[in-house]
Amino acid sequence: MSSKKIIFLVNELGFFISHRLPIAVKLKEQGATILILSDQPKDNLISLKYLKILQENNILFKSTKNSFFLIKNFIYFFQIFYYIIRFKPEIINLITIKPIIFGLIVSRLCNIKKIIISVSGMGFFFTGKNTLLKYSFTKIFNFIIKLFNNSNTIIIVQNNDDKKYFLKNKIISSDNIHLIPGSGVNLELYKNTSWKFAEKIVLFPARLLKDKGIFEFLNAAKLLKTKYPSWIFLLAGSLESNNPSRIKYSYLKSWVDKGIVQWSGHIDNMYSTYIKSSIICLPSYREGMPKSLQEAASAARPVVTTNVAGCNEVIIDNFTGILVPPRNIDLLVEAIEKLILDEELCKKFGKNGRQLAIDKYDVNKIVKLNVGLYN
Repeated sequence: MSSKKIIFLVNELGFFISHRLPIAVKLKEQGATILILSDQPKDNLISLKYLKILQENNILFKSTKNSFFLIKNFIYFFQIFYYIIRFKPEIINLITIKPIIFGLIVSRLCNIKKIIISVSGMGFFFTGKNTLLKYSFTKIFNFIIKLFNNSNTIIIVQNNDDKKYFLKNKIISSDNIHLIPGSGVNLELYKNTSWKFAEKIVLFPARLLKDKGIFEFLNAAKLLKTKYPSWIFLLAGSLESNNPSRIKYSYLKSWVDKGIVQWSGHIDNMYSTYIKSSIICLPSYREGMPKSLQEAASAARPVVTTNVAGCNEVIIDNFTGILVPPRNIDLLVEAIEKLILDEELCKKFGKNGRQLAIDKYDVNKIVKLNVGLYN
């Protein structure tokens, strides 16, 4: 890896810090020079914190202007082109859907030797009702990857459903697709998982998006709060402004004001929040391999989640948690209530989840699998 130059192109700097930083640090230790191209957080304090983390690890950063507006998309395209021309990387890692589309085209135009596409989940355009916009987008997405990939292009997926999708649509050859189960968890942070720290909290650990099942969680909380008023239903995630699946602040505030849920906002280090919680709930419509559920398992906490791509590979039904159909509030309520009423079952699922995390989700194992593909 000595003297190699690598660019990571990603939508959000926060996502890179939380999900990809250990990989970049390991590559840096092996002698690579790393440049991150990403949007900078609008919050100056968060931005400064993230930039400090990159500086401490001697990782370079340049801000891009990603947007849904057409003119800004042209600016975004030429920014990527400019930084690739100046930095001259041997490898570029494209993360999340929009950087994959724009980055792949520019990378081929610039004749980058090796392109790594990291699919962390198929996102908004692959969930919910099929519309003309979504249909058109998926066709464009598939076409661009087919057209611009070559023998040195690698796709990393996080679950079997996504792997099958790429192979079924003949987007890339089976030799060039690799399944790595998520971003992994630093198990050293989750040493003390004693149940004595657990409080009467049901935790929703995700961005507050429709596709994460926020509506289902809110309505389940409303029904359960009337029966179990001493239980807290906690939302721990950011309220995004640009995602098409976002909810409005005024809508969220109405639920908080009624005392149905509490909202902590984004939390950088979730360890103590998981440990304080008794049940973790993520009723998502589709995932890659949710780090939140890997962390829940690492914290030895039981999970209620949906039987959809990604979620059903992290959680084993009736072993580490309970799987329910997506968008089904009644069964979601039933599953959460089952765990509220049975502490021993919670402990059993948590213990099983902890062992699964040790076996499969140790960040050191995940980083090793990823780094091997850069060499």
